[in-house]
Amino acid sequence: MGPKPNTLSSNDLFRQRLNELVNPSHPLAQLAQHIDLSEFEHEWAGFFPSHRGRPATAPAWW
Repeated sequence: MGPKPNTLSSNDLFRQRLNELVNPSHPLAQLAQHIDLSEFEHEWAGFFPSHRGRPATAPAWW
């Protein structure tokens, strides 16, 4: 008995990408396009030091 085949359905709520769930014309979604999140990441990186395990990867924004 082998592994189950990978069947991705676009109707699967838990496998959809965030940008498929969010209405791009919503004011908050439009505002998010104008915010430079890399600056926040740079400023706040010192508050979340990691001394164990593998280093964290950069977050994947839209």
